[in-house]
Amino acid sequence: MAAQDINEFLENARSRLKPDFRSKFFAFHEDNGYDLEAWQADLETFEDSLFVDELTTNNHGLGDQQIRQIFGDLRVAIGIDKQPIVETYQQQVLSLHELDFNITKTEIADVRKLLESQIPDFKEEDEASAFWKLQGVAQKNNKPNLVPMLNDIYQCWRIRQLKSKAAGNNNNNNNNGVLRWLHSSTYMKQKINDEQRNMIQHAVESYNTRVYQGPVLNPMHKVNDSLKDFIKIICNASETINRFVEEQHALPLQVDVWIIPKNPHKSAVEEKAVEFGDDDDDDDDD
Repeated sequence: MAAQDINEFLENARSRLKPDFRSKFFAFHEDNGYDLEAWQADLETFEDSLFVDELTTNNHGLGDQQIRQIFGDLRVAIGIDKQPIVETYQQQVLSLHELDFNITKTEIADVRKLLESQIPDFKEEDEASAFWKLQGVAQKNNKPNLVPMLNDIYQCWRIRQLKSKAAGNNNNNNNNGVLRWLHSSTYMKQKINDEQRNMIQHAVESYNTRVYQGPVLNPMHKVNDSLKDFIKIICNASETINRFVEEQHALPLQVDVWIIPKNPHKSAVEEKAVEFGDDDDDDDDD
């Protein structure tokens, strides 16, 4: 059950956290003066939690697993989860500082050959080379979904930025957004050097340009249908794609899943576009 006020949350946290962890939590709480709403926002995601950032960067002597355990316990204490989620899916799959980024020209050539056989139009250009290099790192470390997963983390960050009104001008595919993500996301503040971070930046930008355009954050239509049905379709599609990837090791790939909603209606964005649009219908006859 969700905590009804800050005192209930603090009491729940006191009972769930181990004594060694408890003092760090209450010290952070007192220093920052969080209310219940602020804690709910901070515990929404592991990657962008300021509390996690404090535990990670200020030498508290805690390992990654311990920090995730604290985070999971606090999510239960505040009522976000019924059971602690020690690891998010991204952290379970990816731990960038543990990857071997040392890749040879031969390994890159093998990856290029594989990609060109799967995506003939994926031309050899400077921007794309970072994608190939990072995909080579993915293959070498047995993480074939590395680039799509990094892009997934980036897109989730974009959505959170929009929800918190911290993103400013949210273009659908703004490569400057990738750079901001790399420098501001807690998840990306891992033990990787500038060269590796630069590789990730250009690879994700290339992926967004060539493979996946990203969600439109200012949609022309809104959908008033069952979210449960949408999630079920997406989960079923993800399971099918995951089985194919595991069996065929065929990455990168693009799969279009079309979900046709039953009850869409115009959004304020489209209404405004119509209001200032051209009423001349002559072009429709061309």
